[in-house]
Amino acid sequence: MKCKYVELNSDFVYPYKNQGGFNMICSGRDKIETPEHFKQAEDTANKLDLDGLVVIGGDSNTNASLLAEYFRLASNTNS
Repeated sequence: MKCKYVELNSDFVYPYKNQGGFNMICSGRDKIETPEHFKQAEDTANKLDLDGLVVIGGDSNTNASLLAEYFRLASNTNS
């Protein structure tokens, strides 16, 4: 949401194998809850011209699900 990102490659990821993503990217427990949060995520994805998004650490399953639904609805609206 803050346009902070890490490009993942095998050398970066290997030390964290089987540990989850929370420590790997030094993430807090940011939750995507408000309309502003979803808009920030959308703006960041567009700014970085992303083809996909991997959500790692913290509440990743919940956030990934919520973002997927938001992006799906947004793409249907913008089509």
